[in-house]
Amino acid sequence: MINQLGMEDTFRKSIAKQEGVIYKIYSDDVDEIYIGSTLDFEKRKILHKRCCYNKRSIKYNYKLYKFIRTHGGFYKFKFSILEEVKLQNKSQLRILEQDHILRNQNAVLNTNNAYTDVKEYKKKYFKEHKTQHKLYMREWRKRKQHDITRRLDNIKIRKTD
Repeated sequence: MINQLGMEDTFRKSIAKQEGVIYKIYSDDVDEIYIGSTLDFEKRKILHKRCCYNKRSIKYNYKLYKFIRTHGGFYKFKFSILEEVKLQNKSQLRILEQDHILRNQNAVLNTNNAYTDVKEYKKKYFKEHKTQHKLYMREWRKRKQHDITRRLDNIKIRKTD
């Protein structure tokens, strides 16, 4: 693709030709597996290892990394590519990953959905937090009513001055 400056737009070209992989992390000693997706498989393996052993990592206490550490460490686990895909965007890769997770009953180390439709997510969220939302709204209305009453009182005081 040629951009406005007459130069080839390699960024757009590379996005259109992205290749991703769906992979699993497993051990021959246990049934539980993790399914993931990435555009750079080798880099992702390095990041998994770093998160597993770096105590300062936000992800250090994720279920996957705790499981790996308690079942012999990172070197007891293997990485295997389940599917290689050419894609137009990252969402397509996430949808395929989610499909693999749902079809594999041993993928219990995945704690988050790879892909969730926004409407589905909002519906689930409000269903799970219905009572908290009601309490919050009740308190919000009380605060707002108090603010409105206070402002009206201030206006009345100014008029009488």
